[in-house]
Amino acid sequence: MSFYTEAGGQEYDTGNIIINGATDFELTNVQSYIGYILHTGSIKYGQLSVGDEVISYNELHHWPLHSNHTAMHRGMYRISSYLYLLFLIHVFI
Repeated sequence: MSFYTEAGGQEYDTGNIIINGATDFELTNVQSYIGYILHTGSIKYGQLSVGDEVISYNELHHWPLHSNHTAMHRGMYRISSYLYLLFLIHVFI
């Protein structure tokens, strides 16, 4: 499970990360810094440990972001392909 960082106009993920039903981490922001992903939030109850496996997250917020993220990649691919085609036409005509 990946949480989206804020980048390129893409909104970051928020919500709650539930770990084994014993920990609830309220995620308020996700950012990328120097190649690391920083999850900002607070622990509502329980504790976090290295290696804990996330078993639940806020799907209602995540899936629209997922669809938007995919659409942005597809759109950028089409735009870049179109611009490249225009460049080739300009160079060789």
